[in-house]
Amino acid sequence: MTLEQFFSTPAYQVEKERDLFIMQEVIERMADEKPLQGVSVVFGHLIVMNAMTIVEALWRGGAQIFPCSLFHNASMDALCAELAEYGLPVLP
Repeated sequence: MTLEQFFSTPAYQVEKERDLFIMQEVIERMADEKPLQGVSVVFGHLIVMNAMTIVEALWRGGAQIFPCSLFHNASMDALCAELAEYGLPVLP
């Protein structure tokens, strides 16, 4: 499975369309311009669905992303497991 498939899932699409209009514009611009092509980015943040819009923007901008959880929170476990299935393991 790929990140493209994750970003196409209904659960993610619902979250992305809910009050995240600015991030939708950022994602489109990053996809068009690819300003981060070849750059590695460590994303240290809470791993929750609405934060995935930032990950999508970085990824569409060409970055290789290394998500890291700032601390363990049981509410993040399901999403972290899902991301690992899509080839994006969350590092401690």
